[in-house]
Amino acid sequence: MEPPAAPAPPPAGPTTTVEFALSYRVAYGQSLRVVGSAAALGGWALSDGVNMAWTAGDVWKAAVPLPTGTIVEYKYVVVASEGGGAIEWQRGNNSVLAVAGGGGGAAG
Repeated sequence: MEPPAAPAPPPAGPTTTVEFALSYRVAYGQSLRVVGSAAALGGWALSDGVNMAWTAGDVWKAAVPLPTGTIVEYKYVVVASEGGGAIEWQRGNNSVLAVAGGGGGAAG
């Protein structure tokens, strides 16, 4: 099994913690990861993306500090429990998030 990805170093300058939340059912043994253009989201490297935590109702969540005043692109990825490889990337265009300052935001 692949060891968990090391957390990305915190962004320089002010950040805003963004909570990513997605209601999605995966097969037993699979999980979700959010991967994107920001270093805190792995810089598009699947292995460095952020593992999401399952919560009741099949809602997956992850809180990530992102640089304030930036535009971040991201996708959700279904990953296998064995090896952590991608099973399915979110279809369509990348999701886009404008990271504002002054508090937490939500993406989903």
